[in-house]
Amino acid sequence: AEDAEYVSDFWQVLEQMTDEERRGFAIFVSACGRMPPQGWQDFELKVQKNGDGDARLPTAYTCFNLLLLPRYSSREVLLQRLLAAVRETEGFGLS
Repeated sequence: AEDAEYVSDFWQVLEQMTDEERRGFAIFVSACGRMPPQGWQDFELKVQKNGDGDARLPTAYTCFNLLLLPRYSSREVLLQRLLAAVRETEGFGLS
């Protein structure tokens, strides 16, 4: 039940993001700035818990559309860390 709430919080935070922030997030987890050929319904995102701690950033395995997400103390921290990870990725020319 705790993990279900954890993943639910993630999806709620993703819904709060602007379209541009979600686009940046999609690039962060897939390294691709284009919609899948058959549409977003074919984009399979996997979310996996990756420890605890507000100081850690989420990481992604772009080949697998896998998000490694630490457990944060609040949704606000989750949003801040996701956006920080997306901003850091933009420095690698992936946007």
